[in-house]
Amino acid sequence: MPGFKDFMYTVLRLGEVASGAVVAGTIGQYLSEYYRTFGEAQAIYTEVVAAISILTGLIGPFAGSITWPLDIILCLAWFASFGALFRALADFNCDGSYVDNFGGPITNCARWKAGESFAFISGFLWLVTSVLGVISWTQQRTKQRQGGKSAA
Repeated sequence: MPGFKDFMYTVLRLGEVASGAVVAGTIGQYLSEYYRTFGEAQAIYTEVVAAISILTGLIGPFAGSITWPLDIILCLAWFASFGALFRALADFNCDGSYVDNFGGPITNCARWKAGESFAFISGFLWLVTSVLGVISWTQQRTKQRQGGKSAA
């Protein structure tokens, strides 16, 4: 089922790019408005991970399943980013909701939580992509070894 695998890789890569773009946008807006407050280091780290993820996600469909080592690294980087954002959120004075109770505008807490949520989603997507890449890579190696033994 190579067609299905290629389709899944493409869908997952699009999800990774979209999640990275959401995180880059939400955390980037926070950085542009409140660049001298708490959470700066975590936000900058997250922006770097998002940028690398977007670039890798755009290149990934053309590279196939060979990028699985980078997928694993980015998965771990995203989960580290999620942890850093989660830890930095403890410094915020948030009530735990995404939108103000009285229908007011979305607060900085909501923006930060959205970035945190999409960081976790992106980490999960990179994890699934890396698992599929490892499975595909081992299947290719098995076929090559079996093909080499039968030809000899």
